[in-house]
Order: sequence, then C-alpha cells, then structure tokens
Amino acid sequence: ADHAALAVLGESGLETLRDTAVSHLKRGAMVDMFVETINQAADSLSETLPADPEQNPDELANQVLRFHPRP
Repeated sequence: ADHAALAVLGESGLETLRDTAVSHLKRGAMVDMFVETINQAADSLSETLPADPEQNPDELANQVLRFHPRP
C-alpha cells in the first residue's frame, strides 16, 4: 500500500483486505476477489483519498494498459 492508503487503513485495514482476497483466491473466485477487495478498499478510502486528480495529485487514470498483447 502507498503511504496515504496505509495512513487511512492502518495495518488492520490492510489485513482485512488481504483476508478478503485470500478467502476468494482459496475458492478459485478470482473475479469475486478483485471486485470485493476493490469495493472494500474504495469504501474505506473514498472520503479521505478522493479519486479526483484536482484534489489528489497522486490519483491514477482509470484505464487499463496492455503491455503484452496476446495473439
């Protein structure tokens, strides 16, 4: 986690996200793992770390980059 997210979540918050991800991975539910973990993180971080580049200069663009296109 970056420093800002760690400051908001704390170690226990990161452990909660990790536990959510691991529980889904153990069941082979990769999509559920991403969706639920990201939603939990968003709920915890959205008010403190807004997803607006004007308010948060560290915000990344909301797009997926393909580095290794598949044939």
